[in-house]
Amino acid sequence: MPQAALAISAAALARDHDRLTDAPAFDLARALTTHDQTLAHAYAVARTAAIENRRIEPAAEWLIDNVYLIRNQIREVRETLSPRVWRRLPRHKAADGTVVPRILRVLRACIASLDGNLEADAIERYLDNYQRHGSLDMVELWTLPVLIRVTLIEGLAACAVAIARRLEAYSSASRSSKASPHAPSRSRGASRPIRAPSSGPSIWARWRRIRPPRCWSTSPRWRAPNRSFRPRSRPSSTACWKANIRR
Repeated sequence: MPQAALAISAAALARDHDRLTDAPAFDLARALTTHDQTLAHAYAVARTAAIENRRIEPAAEWLIDNVYLIRNQIREVRETLSPRVWRRLPRHKAADGTVVPRILRVLRACIASLDGNLEADAIERYLDNYQRHGSLDMVELWTLPVLIRVTLIEGLAACAVAIARRLEAYSSASRSSKASPHAPSRSRGASRPIRAPSSGPSIWARWRRIRPPRCWSTSPRWRAPNRSFRPRSRPSSTACWKANIRR
């Protein structure tokens, strides 16, 4: 956003913050717990998708690599910003009825105007433009660094919700496509289809036609087709000599 647009946004926000409220702000500890659970769930979904070799987007890969840093920042915010200091911050009632500390709303608008590109000079210029139309308390300036981290944690938690929803949608779509393929599969107990008999003689009948009879021999030595008609063997010389003696 151009510098003139940032100055206009800061001036409009400062004029809107003239009306403060004494109502307590939202519970920061509960909000941080919710953000922590959201990040843990998104990490589990992205990690499962990576293990199953499913398609994951670059934002999910970044979340897998850096989720521990965000959760460490949540722990440090809890340790740094005490509930007593949180209650001392000037508060403003938003349009939706939520009571938000004034400095937190300023930082949300600043980071949204900068499109997440945090630079110390850009934040300083935005706060200078804001304080031209409204002043900030010393407590607000003292909590500025930790509240910047709170604003970033809120944005990252919102991104984690979107990442988890997309990955779960991809997972459900892949499961439904595997469960209902285009070609219907045959159940395990279903009987096989009966094929119609082919026209003409079967393979067994054809083999019986071409196979040789059992009485035939495949050896080169000749044998008679039937043993009952085997020719009489030639008499030996001894049998002939005996027959001549008898005569």
